[in-house]
Amino acid sequence: MRNPGSINPRNLPYLLPVCLTVLIVGLVLVAPLFFSYEYYQQDLSICDQPPSGEHPMGTDSLGRDLLARVGYGLRISLSLGVITALGVVLIGVPYGMLSGMLGGWVDEIAMRLIDAINTVPTALYIILLVAVRPGLESLIAALVLTSWMPLARVVRGQALKLKEERFVEAARILGASQWRIAARHILPHTLGTTAAMAAIAIPEAIFTEAWLSFLGLGVQAPAASLGTLVSDGFGALRTSPWQLLFPSLVLFLVIYGFNTLSGVIEPEKG
Repeated sequence: MRNPGSINPRNLPYLLPVCLTVLIVGLVLVAPLFFSYEYYQQDLSICDQPPSGEHPMGTDSLGRDLLARVGYGLRISLSLGVITALGVVLIGVPYGMLSGMLGGWVDEIAMRLIDAINTVPTALYIILLVAVRPGLESLIAALVLTSWMPLARVVRGQALKLKEERFVEAARILGASQWRIAARHILPHTLGTTAAMAAIAIPEAIFTEAWLSFLGLGVQAPAASLGTLVSDGFGALRTSPWQLLFPSLVLFLVIYGFNTLSGVIEPEKG
């Protein structure tokens, strides 16, 4: 029998990318305190300079320090991802729990509503919502409104299964109300899956913002995200490849790290 505090050997392959991601996130979040340049500071005399001692990631077409911009962009991207994940949890968990616990016609209507929403491609919803009112707030709202359904379905399925278990029946016989059973006996059993799906929602939101940036619908100037930096760097690929390389590398590591993190925290089956 394994000690509660020991590491599951099956999780060892996940630890390196997760630790690497935590290290990168920590360094980039703390490093801006020691940057010599602001992310918006321009110097046209040093445009498109390659990496050097003074500018470790080089400069962009306006002479802005790319390291400072990547650090700032990572903070924006992580903020977007975390807020989106929180929104997904705050909508998906109550919705799924309500549907599963009440069952019957309430469950039927709730699931048909999700089916109706899913008939339209998610990308179309996001593009329409962001195009009407560009901005970070609208982008986060669009990501939350199009991302909560999978979690709601999973929580609903778990509620339907768990409410038939013997320990729930025992609580019901002892006089516990429907919502007390949901809060004390069913919700705790969904936390592992909820945490795993929330961890997945973070890189999905960051990646979605990245491809929206190629359409001009991502984070708007003067702000910058990893997605906008990758989009800008793609335009300078032939002359200044480092402008694409460094933001893309950080974007890849963050997305890969959070995806593997979801595998670590997902509850074991069986």
